[in-house]
Amino acid sequence: MFAIKNQHKQVTPLIREFISGDLDSIKEIELLSFDDPWTAKDFARIVFPKKQCSTIVAELCDTVVGYIIYEQRLRCIEIFNMAVAPHIRRRGIGRELVRSLQFTFGRTVPIHAITIDKNLEAQLFFRSMDFQAKKILHCFYADGRDAYKFIWRRSL
Repeated sequence: MFAIKNQHKQVTPLIREFISGDLDSIKEIELLSFDDPWTAKDFARIVFPKKQCSTIVAELCDTVVGYIIYEQRLRCIEIFNMAVAPHIRRRGIGRELVRSLQFTFGRTVPIHAITIDKNLEAQLFFRSMDFQAKKILHCFYADGRDAYKFIWRRSL
């Protein structure tokens, strides 16, 4: 599915709204990215009822290479899930996805993200995007694992 080479060169993806034809690519990226990936049922429950969540994708050469699933709440934007295809990481795609949310919503509300305590890569990524770790969520996951809550607020 993925045929993009030349790792570590920064790229500028097209950031756009999710369409149903993107789901297979998103599920593949999810499987390659997480030890405990979302199931098809999770995606059907969260992605398709658009009133609950929205999804944006990053596209290169007509191929979806990353995504963010988020919810617009009254007082914040909550990032529920985010991933970039492993072979194309560290080239600015995740940064462009988050910047899209910051540009669209950041003037009015903060952006929240929760990451499992063992995912150091995600923690460092959010810190590099000026998110601050604000809270440890003990036993946040069903299996008892902890999580960190990160918050980004636009600086004045």
